[in-house]
Amino acid sequence: MSDDQVRRARLAVANGALGVDDCVQLLDMLGLTLDEDGQAPVQR
Repeated sequence: MSDDQVRRARLAVANGALGVDDCVQLLDMLGLTLDEDGQAPVQR
């Protein structure tokens, strides 16, 4: 998954989230948050 695809996916999740906690949980579930190495798991 490219950096641009990750960026667009994050924006889509943020747009549909019901609040901050919902957004954080959804991003984590979809592998769109950064790990310890600074990379999104979905990009591995």
